[in-house]
Amino acid sequence: MGKSKSVRLASDNLLRKIDDLREKNIGQHIPLPQLVVVGDQSSGKSSLLESLTKIPFPRDLELCTRYATQITSRRDLEPRVNVSIIPGPNASVEHRKYLNAFHPEGLTTEGFRLQFPGILKEANARMGIRMDPSSKDGNVFSEDVLKIEICGPSEDYLTVIDVPGIFRTPTEGITTKKDIELVQSMVKDYIKDSRTIILAVLPSNVDIATQEILTLAQDYDKAGERTLGVLTKPDLVKEHSAIVAVSNLVLGKKKPLTLGYYVVRNRGSDDDDTFDHAANEEMFRQEPWSRVPKDRVGVQALKTRLSELLAQITRNEFPKLRRDVKKQLVDCRRELESLGPARQTEQEQRVFLNTLTHQFQDLVGAALNARYHNHEAFEEQEELRLITHVVNLTEMFNYDFEKKGQLRYFESPAAESSSDDKECTLDESKKESTWPDMSAMKKLAAMDQAMFLVSIERNKRPYTLNGYFNENLQRLRVKKLEEKARQEVKFLCDDPKKPYLSPNLVVDLDVVKRAKANKSSVEYAKEEIHDILSSYYEVARKRFVDNVYHQAVDHCLLTGPMSPLTVFSQEWVITLEAEQLEAIAGELPVTKGKRAALEKKIHDLETALGILKP
Repeated sequence: MGKSKSVRLASDNLLRKIDDLREKNIGQHIPLPQLVVVGDQSSGKSSLLESLTKIPFPRDLELCTRYATQITSRRDLEPRVNVSIIPGPNASVEHRKYLNAFHPEGLTTEGFRLQFPGILKEANARMGIRMDPSSKDGNVFSEDVLKIEICGPSEDYLTVIDVPGIFRTPTEGITTKKDIELVQSMVKDYIKDSRTIILAVLPSNVDIATQEILTLAQDYDKAGERTLGVLTKPDLVKEHSAIVAVSNLVLGKKKPLTLGYYVVRNRGSDDDDTFDHAANEEMFRQEPWSRVPKDRVGVQALKTRLSELLAQITRNEFPKLRRDVKKQLVDCRRELESLGPARQTEQEQRVFLNTLTHQFQDLVGAALNARYHNHEAFEEQEELRLITHVVNLTEMFNYDFEKKGQLRYFESPAAESSSDDKECTLDESKKESTWPDMSAMKKLAAMDQAMFLVSIERNKRPYTLNGYFNENLQRLRVKKLEEKARQEVKFLCDDPKKPYLSPNLVVDLDVVKRAKANKSSVEYAKEEIHDILSSYYEVARKRFVDNVYHQAVDHCLLTGPMSPLTVFSQEWVITLEAEQLEAIAGELPVTKGKRAALEKKIHDLETALGILKP
């Protein structure tokens, strides 16, 4: 006996925790163990609920349930009744506040049942339910949930959820085809989860094969392991064969369900307050109803079984429930982290941009200093290896400029010259070539700097202090003297009058000088100008390539104060106004909504985890 009591107390504690979770609307995130009453509008569902809870639910078709109702009975020393509305998952912030303000005060267990019609009317108004057929305002059904909690020393621990009854034909001026679909969707949402015990309410006086609710239950409970059939209105079954058919259902001989069937006669709309359950149950002692097992007949037997089922499924699912909450919490936190830091306020937006600038400048520094091992991005995208590409392009530019950079040439195959140095003929017919049209690139600061350097080299007076110029000029002069010396030696060696001379003959330089002196002043000037220009060109070409790299590429594009790589900086972020920050770093509305939903869900799940602690 002691063990049985401790088990019951443990079950009551778990059930209380499940109710706490449901009150916090955790059911929209994690399916909770629950008993859900489903059936047609005319199945006797409201009467069954009244028999189970002693709450006088309306039974008229026009006053049928328009929203889910959660009824909780708790055994407690202090009698009390609490009524509230749990906002639906899609309720707006304003609607939530309005519903949360609904808390009828001063309710007692006795007074509540008398006040219930008025409470129901006020709840309908809060939810925006349209009750007047002539009115077009409001909704016929709602996703909000009416929660009723009854506590007292004589109450059994039981929680059931009633959902609107299924109907197939719209009522003119009241319901529509959309309402039919909405109710079916609500029913499916409640019964689809494996933690839900389905109480399928079936009128005994109707062929069970025609009952849509059983078919609907089978869609989500194919093995029939969590569906319990409740046969109502047995007093309307008059024929003996029909009673036998109902008995066979309860005995499992037809349409068997793992949880079986129960037969309950409830007070009908025509029965008054003198309805006697004891006298009513006398009916089940008569043939052929007496064939039905006694523990399958009557409200009390059903209520006891429902309490056992709810406690059993709660005990079985409680550890899994805790694991599911933990897993969803991890997933939600990871998803929220993927959105990055919040960017709702000006301060958050500025901090976000500053963080990005730090990361960007760190990446730029690595790219310019070839520290490619510091970031995975360089492995994934080789085009980010900036300094490598710059060096390669600069070397290509230097090579191309060396081969193709000349604008004037001193070479003319058509020219006749008496000079031994044919390549030194001035070609006045050669015209100065032009650079490609670069107007499309003139907006770039680097291109402006490059064109400025070109203009200096082309239009200003050539001048250099580079010692390489004199060295190169002297080298050219010596080279020409050496060439003349070789020609003189060859001439002497080839002279038939002097066959005894050796090719290794040392030639007097005066002879060479006289050979040079024989040139006209014009020819000599041409050679001298050629040598000077050739030497200066080498200096100017190398200087130009260096200047293009240092001033145009490195200064303007890479490291200078106006480099594109330095624009995105913390100094720039400081200058941004609030409107600019919002435009650049503010979150999109869809991201804001997603973040808010995730933050709320995380808060709910953390609350759930606290409730579920052993």
